Amino acid sequence: MPGKASPSDCSVNGRPCGIMFRLPRFYCQERLDMTRDIVFTLEAAAPPPTYSQAVRAAGLVFVSGKSPADPATGALTGDTIQEQTRQCLTNIKSILEAADSSLDRIVTATVVLADEDDFAGMNEEWLRWFPSN
Repeated sequence: MPGKASPSDCSVNGRPCGIMFRLPRFYCQERLDMTRDIVFTLEAAAPPPTYSQAVRAAGLVFVSGKSPADPATGALTGDTIQEQTRQCLTNIKSILEAADSSLDRIVTATVVLADEDDFAGMNEEWLRWFPSN
């Protein structure tokens, strides 16, 4: 139960964490020792050299921004926003599966459109992949 505490209530290797609420000791250790796993699959388009397709940490998967690139050629695909959205979501699905996750576990998504007039077309395809919630 949270309550006032001194920073010495939580320590790692004998050093105070500085957390001012009473938390289980494992919480501090877990946060400091959190590992990050880079996720990569050939089933999705390769990321730019300074990016990874996704990072798995603390039970969550963080997928990098995706373009409608074909995994085999790296070329952008789709003449319509619906086709481009489909390819983006196909890439994301492949990455999530490589991370032992799935589209139905997505909590939040950010969509960036070059032209706001494409929203209706993007949303049309989006609803095929995410029909509820």
